[in-house]
Amino acid sequence: MRNKRWISVLLIGCLLLAAAAGCGQSSGEAGQADGDGVVTLKFANSQTPEETCSKEIEAFAERVKEKTGGKVVIEVHHNGVLGDDNDALEACARGANYLTYVDPAAMCYYVPDYAVMLGPYLFDDIAQIKKLAFSDYGDEMVEKAAEAGIRVLDHMSSYYGTRVFIGNKPVPTPDEMKGMKVRVPSVPLWIEMLTAMGANTTTISFSEVYTALSQGVADGMENPLPAIYAARFHEVCKYVSETNHIIQPNGIEMSEAVFQSLTPEQQKILEEEAIVFAETVTEKVQEEEKEVREKMTGEGVEFIACDTDAYRAATESVYQKFPEWSEGLYDRVTAIIRA
Repeated sequence: MRNKRWISVLLIGCLLLAAAAGCGQSSGEAGQADGDGVVTLKFANSQTPEETCSKEIEAFAERVKEKTGGKVVIEVHHNGVLGDDNDALEACARGANYLTYVDPAAMCYYVPDYAVMLGPYLFDDIAQIKKLAFSDYGDEMVEKAAEAGIRVLDHMSSYYGTRVFIGNKPVPTPDEMKGMKVRVPSVPLWIEMLTAMGANTTTISFSEVYTALSQGVADGMENPLPAIYAARFHEVCKYVSETNHIIQPNGIEMSEAVFQSLTPEQQKILEEEAIVFAETVTEKVQEEEKEVREKMTGEGVEFIACDTDAYRAATESVYQKFPEWSEGLYDRVTAIIRA
């Protein structure tokens, strides 16, 4: 899997170099400005343009350009056209002029302890995301990510949504989940979690999920409602089981090398505007979740209440599956969350 991602990153790098040459832009060292002192960054976003997070990423890019006087330009690319989340993160770690928007579990290859933030039933409410993100644990994760070549601009503090399950049948308890072919991203935490729920997991890129669901390659997938609706998955699966297994944080990342190549003022603007992004997304996603639920009901989707206690019990073992995590990590983060 690692080799495959390295190949993807190399191919993406070649394409970017070709594009830079064609546009007369510099293709030198990370973050190197062109002749006019402009640094151009590419935002690799795996989500559809219609999603709230995608719209706010574009707003973030506009604010950065304005506040840097046009000296930092961010070109936003949606739908995973620059690679999936793993590809984008690896490109960042290698010093590419990239930004991306991913969850903590995707950071597991660089900072294993980050993944616990996406553990099943970790958070009781949305406010706890910010509480953990800006704690001593959150500060430590940002420092370790920087050492691994990745700058987490907003401390992984935005709310992406509460994850539910959409499929070709209801799954009110883990018993109904058994044997289902469920799409997961190629992230160990997700695979362990869905396996614990009883599913047979299959790793499929987000951009290919609609086809997989419509052709029966997968029986279902899990995601927050706005992402499900924006990708039109409800056109091919009519049952949403409200497992609510993850209250999900996400964050904006970029290359640490590129970040350090910028001026202190530009660095400050990027971090400040990333936090504005996180706060705005957190507010808007909560509103959107309510609106989308009404829309999906009106379009024939059936919402199924789930035995979340049964799902919580089934996934408790997940926290014991990662020996690479620091000793006592789960106890540490839950103490912070519930203090």
